[in-house]
Amino acid sequence: SSASAAGAVQIETASDYVYTGTWGAVGSPIAWAANTSQKYASVTGAFAALRLRISTTVTSGTVSAWVVASSPG
Repeated sequence: SSASAAGAVQIETASDYVYTGTWGAVGSPIAWAANTSQKYASVTGAFAALRLRISTTVTSGTVSAWVVASSPG
């Protein structure tokens, strides 16, 4: 994050990445209240699609977020 004061990101899943309905929450929102902080979350399961959604507005700055996934190959 770049000087953000507050916000939260929710991990979500759906049956397909182009799904247009309401995605299901995976775990609780990942919240922060201090700028220049880093957060880590891990989920285990069989997911067809994952995304991150800003669930609480980011205030006073920006946030960078990544999803890293692997599949058995």
